[in-house]
Order: sequence, then C-alpha cells, then structure tokens
Amino acid sequence: MSEEIKRPQNDEVPFPSWQAWNQIVYGEGWACFEHNRDRYESQKAFAAAHVSHTSCVRCEKRFGDDNCFTQKGWQETQISGLCEKCFDEMCEQCFDEITKE
Repeated sequence: MSEEIKRPQNDEVPFPSWQAWNQIVYGEGWACFEHNRDRYESQKAFAAAHVSHTSCVRCEKRFGDDNCFTQKGWQETQISGLCEKCFDEMCEQCFDEITKE
C-alpha cells in the first residue's frame, strides 16, 4: 500500500510574494503589471504540486520573503531544505574554516 504524499494548498506554498516575485523575475525596476499575475499564479501552482519543504530544516522558519531573496535561493529551498539565509551562513562558515588553514 503506497502512502499518499500530502501537498500543501496553493496558499500554503512557500513561494515569493507577488511583489518579491516581480523583483526576482524582472529586476529592481519592476512594475507589478496585472498581465503577469497569471504567470505568477501558474508558477505558484506548479510549486504547490512539487514542493517537498515548506520550512527551513535548520532554523525551522517558514520560507518567505524575509529569509529567501533570490530565484536561486527559492530553488535551494527545495534542494537542501535550507532557507537562503541559513544556506549563506553555512557556506560562509565553511569558507572561513577553509581559509583559516
């Protein structure tokens, strides 16, 4: 008997806010044009179908605009289960260890 994986609802998906998504996708000079809303909602729905982590495995905070800042950071949440903030801190610690020697 296979156990069904419980996926979060669309509104529970760890995904950038509408404003943060526009900034990530279109850059600093972004404008929240409503014709982009369908693309945003489509990507959010896709994320809901494939999400494996909803919060950071290190700090246990839910993924959001306060701990994930870039597109690569959001992608990393589903690779390692770490928020961008924790991932960067861990990499910095590793780099410091390596450069001490």
